[in-house]
Amino acid sequence: MTTETVSASLMRPLLAFTLALVAAQAALYGIGQAFPDYDMPSSFGLVITMVAAMTGGQSFAKATGRTFSGGEKLRFSLAGVAISFALSVATFAGIFAWYGVPFSTDMVALVTTGDPAMAVQLKPWLPVIFGIGLLIGWGMIHFGAGVGAKGMLKRMAKDAAKNG
Repeated sequence: MTTETVSASLMRPLLAFTLALVAAQAALYGIGQAFPDYDMPSSFGLVITMVAAMTGGQSFAKATGRTFSGGEKLRFSLAGVAISFALSVATFAGIFAWYGVPFSTDMVALVTTGDPAMAVQLKPWLPVIFGIGLLIGWGMIHFGAGVGAKGMLKRMAKDAAKNG
């Protein structure tokens, strides 16, 4: 006996992921504006990514009634990394444009360090740093999507048992 896994569209969970990511970033921006003296940890980005991935996984499970297959989760996590990267680049480019600063690796290094001498030393390492960041992001999205889908299935089963 074989069971077939029907490939579901990833558009709905990717949309849920994107909306959760944008909403959380907007909330963090609002907190930063309301409390300018509060120094937010950089790990908030990872937390936001994980929550957005869990939201996407929940959306997938709710729509399909199952968890991701291996290929679906891989495609979801790779698309999630691409979406996160595109949103980050667009945000940086928009901020740089707002202040009339050219968007270049020199300026990214300077903004990251705040020190011109350190920026010169950091610039050759930016591709490595971004690559490691993309790998970490992929891992967080891959893990979070699976956890979100499994959690939603458990909640659906609990609700069905309670109502049935």
